Amino acid sequence: MATFAICHDDIFDEMTYFDIETGEDEIAKNGGFLGVVSRHMRFLVEGLGIEVELCPKRLKSAHTLWQEDLKHSSDMDMDGRHLDHFKHAGYLAFWLRRASPIIRIDFDKSKIENLPKSERYYLDFLVQFGNEHLAFTLGHEICMFFQCYRVDMPVDPKAFGFDSAFAHDMNSTMKRKNMSPHALNLIYRALFLK
Repeated sequence: MATFAICHDDIFDEMTYFDIETGEDEIAKNGGFLGVVSRHMRFLVEGLGIEVELCPKRLKSAHTLWQEDLKHSSDMDMDGRHLDHFKHAGYLAFWLRRASPIIRIDFDKSKIENLPKSERYYLDFLVQFGNEHLAFTLGHEICMFFQCYRVDMPVDPKAFGFDSAFAHDMNSTMKRKNMSPHALNLIYRALFLK
């Protein structure tokens, strides 16, 4: 999953804007928060013949709560210092999952039986855990970008992937249990300890 299609050095600055037209501002390489999340969702379903609709109001809510939590955590826990990418990703995944922005997944049911077994499994997985998968993988993608471009410890992105069993367990836990942003922060951090 090492695409880094949405990531760049100023990704968190860009995502402070909810919706910004690409090109209006140098920092808006992906269209702000709305553009980043939409682009990541398109990446997740690319080539599967799936159409996904995201609710802008739910995304706006997730964005607002994410930004408020980042400020609160920075002020209260870090004496106003900038939070690292693991904390950003933890709060992002938490609020994105809570907002449940996916409101529709459309696909041609007649074509399902012609799909390879792995793609049928992934389609079922997305129908069941789409919001959780969107949230967790977006946070993971951001962490991977920053970890892979560390000067002190360059790494191969392939070393930080996860298998389908982990994805199922992680998304099932996010859907059915009360998982805090702090727990997600620690999970992201642990994934990159390899």
